[in-house]
Amino acid sequence: MVNLDKSVLTPAQNMAYLGLELDTLSMTARLSKDRRTSLLLAVRSAMTKPLVRVHLVRTVLGLMAAPHPVVRLGLLHMRRLQRWFSRLRCLGKWDGHRLISIPPQAHQDLLFWMDPALLMQGTPLDCVSNHVEVFTDASLTGWGGTLGHLAVGGAWDSLPSHINVLEMTPVQRVLLHFQARLKDSHVLVRSDNTTVVVYLNRRGGLGLPPSSQSGRDPAVGGPAPRLSQSATCVQGPQRRRGQNVPGTARLSSRFGHPVADLFASAENAQCPLWFSLRSSDGPPLRVDAFAHSSWLGGLLYMFLQPAF
Repeated sequence: MVNLDKSVLTPAQNMAYLGLELDTLSMTARLSKDRRTSLLLAVRSAMTKPLVRVHLVRTVLGLMAAPHPVVRLGLLHMRRLQRWFSRLRCLGKWDGHRLISIPPQAHQDLLFWMDPALLMQGTPLDCVSNHVEVFTDASLTGWGGTLGHLAVGGAWDSLPSHINVLEMTPVQRVLLHFQARLKDSHVLVRSDNTTVVVYLNRRGGLGLPPSSQSGRDPAVGGPAPRLSQSATCVQGPQRRRGQNVPGTARLSSRFGHPVADLFASAENAQCPLWFSLRSSDGPPLRVDAFAHSSWLGGLLYMFLQPAF
């Protein structure tokens, strides 16, 4: 059955659907006028009152969460409020009328949502077809990451105490290192840790240490103006692209930077110049390093995969 009250029976290029305004002329989606008004009124009420009811905080969080696909970094700018509210352990409808005081640190989230221009900005409706890929990896001895043929990494000064923090730290450091090159780009972070992927796509979480929850964290929001950022889990052969970077960084710090990688492919080259066994890889040097005696002067890198 068709619900006539919720249907638009005439062709239109601008319509409201589930609190979103869809505009096919500008190809943007933004909050509808009614939803913007409801959100601004709820946030203003929460900010101006010294004591608010639990029900109002729940309403504000719901109004923030629903439109996050069309509000850039919307999820990130509700985490402080969420973490504080989750620690209160309010029990369902029985605590709805309980009076609570919102702490000053949570007001930073509320201020973000008080900007009408930001709520009207919206996001493009078209799909992203071209990403800048960043690969990251970590081991018990070091960390590293790659952006194209550029690599960065190093050894741990002090080993992180938890595996998820161990895998998250390289993402923060690699994005910070390459932030100038990632400006105005659609960034896709590839990691072999599913917790890191979920954390990045949800713009933070409630369980990691506060140092990883900062709004200035380059992994979840970042100071550099990127068009978008998402993450995906590395599968199969793609894992090789970043997994040798910590070892490469340690070798470079001890012996110097190699000028070429002798046995590589487009997926795992550790140097800007490299040889390959396949012409389809399009190596910057030639095919089959052993077939050429005129190698470049300087240090050469080689990683042989064990046969087991």
